[in-house]
Amino acid sequence: MCRQEIPPDFLERPQLVEVEEPQKELEHPEEEYQWFYEGRNGWWQYDQRTSIELETAYKQGKRTCELLIAGFLYIADFGSMLQLRRNDPSRRRRIKRDLYNVPRKGVAGLRLNVQDEEIVREIRGAERPASPASDSMGTGDGTNTPIPPSNTPQTPAGGTASGDATPLNDRVDQRSDSLHQVLEQMRSLVLREHLSLNSDNEFEEDTEDTSISDHPTLS
Repeated sequence: MCRQEIPPDFLERPQLVEVEEPQKELEHPEEEYQWFYEGRNGWWQYDQRTSIELETAYKQGKRTCELLIAGFLYIADFGSMLQLRRNDPSRRRRIKRDLYNVPRKGVAGLRLNVQDEEIVREIRGAERPASPASDSMGTGDGTNTPIPPSNTPQTPAGGTASGDATPLNDRVDQRSDSLHQVLEQMRSLVLREHLSLNSDNEFEEDTEDTSISDHPTLS
């Protein structure tokens, strides 16, 4: 068992063993091909054993190749270039045969080093043609709107939501003022109701006194 502490981001940023460049050149001739499968974020390379099995079956002219991956049997169809699960053909993904040095996300589910990803991004950025609208998005009327970064939170740290320029303290004060006004209105209504009840009671007492005075008692 591994007695060292495993970082939480080990699967995202694994510490891969470095291979010397001369050894890499011996292992990967100029015309060597590898096999890749399509994932959510791009193309991923098969592990070395699976890639060798696919390449051997492909060179032998076979139409399909059966693979054992993570305990499941898959069938690679070279005609449609698809990988299908044997017991569930609806689960499929595209595959391709390409040179070993093409851009890829990782190998068998393990991401490449961050430095390798930055190099790939620089290569892709150099291949794109330079244009004035490369860093902005057109709105259709001749004006350009900057594209907001995707890695920023929706709510800034200052306590205000995006699109709302009212500070948090001002909004709290406004709510306090509104609550104070509601309480004053309730007190006013209670006072009015109390005065109205008192006036009704006085009116009833006056009416009773008047009726008694109009009908004197018999001696």
